[in-house]
Amino acid sequence: MRDIKRGRQFNPHHPSSYSHPRRIPQRPPSVLVMDRHASIRSPGLWAAGLFVGFVYGNSCSAPPLVLPIRNVTFIDGTGMNRGVCLILGGQTQGLRLSTILNNTRVRNILDCPTIGNILGRIACEGSSGSVYDTIVGTFKAVYNLKDWLQVVSVVDPRPTDGTTVLQGYDVANFTDGPAVVPNFPFEVWANHDALNKSALALGPESSVLGHFVDNGLAPSRVYGIDYGSRSEAHPRDGQLTIGGHNEARHDSKNKAQFPMWGFNAPINCPLQVLLADVILTNDSGDHSLFSDPDSRVPACIDTIQNAFTFTPAMFAKWRGLVPWIEDDGSHYNQQTYPLDRERLMGTLTIKLANGYTTVIPHYEFVTHERGNDSFGKYSVLNSSRVMAAVNSGQTDLGNNVPLLGGVFLSQNYLGVDYASNSFWLSPQVGNGTLPDKITPSCTASSSPGNTSTATPLGPIIGGSIGGVALLAVLTFLAWSVKKRKGGINNPPAERPPDDVALRPLELRGRENPGGDHSPEHSQSSFWGGDEQGSEPGRRPAGR
Repeated sequence: MRDIKRGRQFNPHHPSSYSHPRRIPQRPPSVLVMDRHASIRSPGLWAAGLFVGFVYGNSCSAPPLVLPIRNVTFIDGTGMNRGVCLILGGQTQGLRLSTILNNTRVRNILDCPTIGNILGRIACEGSSGSVYDTIVGTFKAVYNLKDWLQVVSVVDPRPTDGTTVLQGYDVANFTDGPAVVPNFPFEVWANHDALNKSALALGPESSVLGHFVDNGLAPSRVYGIDYGSRSEAHPRDGQLTIGGHNEARHDSKNKAQFPMWGFNAPINCPLQVLLADVILTNDSGDHSLFSDPDSRVPACIDTIQNAFTFTPAMFAKWRGLVPWIEDDGSHYNQQTYPLDRERLMGTLTIKLANGYTTVIPHYEFVTHERGNDSFGKYSVLNSSRVMAAVNSGQTDLGNNVPLLGGVFLSQNYLGVDYASNSFWLSPQVGNGTLPDKITPSCTASSSPGNTSTATPLGPIIGGSIGGVALLAVLTFLAWSVKKRKGGINNPPAERPPDDVALRPLELRGRENPGGDHSPEHSQSSFWGGDEQGSEPGRRPAGR
């Protein structure tokens, strides 16, 4: 029996931990990366680390790191997951992305069948979004929380369901980069009753982004995501750009910028927007899912989940427009419907409070019923039913609030800049077919609201080192004085004109292209009650 020691539990009283919605502390941008090397309770170490932070922030010799979001076939040649490919201690991973998590997590292989059930193990590996074996390879466990906080900035909240967490690091080879991180920190989660724990962490205090910058693999912690598409008829790979964004994949003239943590959603989600309306359009007209046209509802954007999550009231209106049955001799889950309901599921229009509008094509959120087959692949299970990427209920965020996942981002490019405390959305263009135009972002605070190319800092570094050091000290002192006077508050980010909209594309075809170009697995929750992650014989609860 393998010995798995329990990792230290999340401590809400520890200054490097949190269990409630919060804004990222308004530190000087140069200090943001430094928590991995100095105690945040020691002002002396903060001051000493300030200059080192400037070295990280201004070292722009590295080009942006570009990683595809694609189907990753595991080492056995059968199981598959859609995400970013990396070899972690010699073990192939296809990790989904999360804009909420700060530390990467992978499911423990002990949760999967290992003896006499090869198909069961493959299915478990695929539905979990990758697994990791702590015995094989060069995994180095860290059992002391104090030691772990020398490697990462914060400890993410933990479930209270008996999940065992082991913290440590190993060599991570991002083969599509290529990029190698020698001591890549991550957590190994184990719980036989839970599903889909694995994800690459891109949150506000991301140890992933920090280690990329520290190792000279990316110029900054800014990143852009073209999510791609998991649609049945028109699937396509996506792209993650760290240290910049790809101008060829979005409409640079129509950017909507948002403040981080901006709308007081009751969840620990940095990328928040305010919903003004969600409209279902079908043959009988336009139908709002809002009971009160003047209401505004906070929503979270996260790439870990593919489907929309709506509030119970919104979902009830959806069900009224698209009648659902639980059983007609065979069971239907929350997202599956008889085939004749498809005509009622036209398009979805998502309107945000600042006027930014996205139309979700029919083919993007309606498919045949899909789930994990006996080989762990996400494929069509029943062509006599349809499946809608519309859900309700508690997500891995811990609250039943709207979540805009992969289906929403299939039509939008996402840019994130934690240093400037803002993010932006822009209509996706080209479906990944245009030649890349990678633009680096390597300023202390990149403003994506400006459609011009970000100015690299490479030429500036050649200037006076003494001047930079002096500026660093003055910045730190000014920040300290302002903090003592009552904190630092950033004004809301400016937003573009309201006239920003996407046009619906053609309705989906009936074909299922399959093959390695057909993205597998929806992005789903880390433990239990999730949207897919079914093992053989079990259909997913959602998509």
